[in-house]
Amino acid sequence: SWIDNWFLHDVETPSYRPMAIVFFHFIGSVFGENYVLARVFYFFLMIVLIMQINFLLLNLQFQKINIIIFSFFLIFAKIFSTLLSWFTLGFLIFCYILALISIHFFLKWINNKKPQYLFFSFFFAFLAIFTREELYILPGVIFILLLIKQKSLFGNLTKNLFVFLLFSLIVLTHIFLRQNFV
Repeated sequence: SWIDNWFLHDVETPSYRPMAIVFFHFIGSVFGENYVLARVFYFFLMIVLIMQINFLLLNLQFQKINIIIFSFFLIFAKIFSTLLSWFTLGFLIFCYILALISIHFFLKWINNKKPQYLFFSFFFAFLAIFTREELYILPGVIFILLLIKQKSLFGNLTKNLFVFLLFSLIVLTHIFLRQNFV
């Protein structure tokens, strides 16, 4: 819902997650009551998430053996089975995929300076933040990646702050809408 808490009985902390609602609507519309196919779809999403993580680490010049070890630990971690076990946590997988796609486009923008990459990064960041509030950290992650790629803290400070504020605007918009609608 765009104008209310997503859980009607106020048992949980009030939240504003309109993209999570869209995700659950999609799952319900496509799979209906067929939980086996829905489970297979969630497993596919988890594979996409792991591939996105590996691709990000590869873009950050991690060694392949380190990526393999990290993936091994990730697959056998408790959170992996938890995300796959609970249908209600499926939107987290979706949310993390969106965040990683945003980071991917941001890294492409740093390397190529094409404005469409920044736009796509901003768009996917919007979708991720409006799926789950824990992605409020995404502007900070993007700022840190910007500093790492530039290898300079004060080299392009004005541009870096502009990009950080641009992504922070999504968070501020979400907070504003959450206060007014929930």
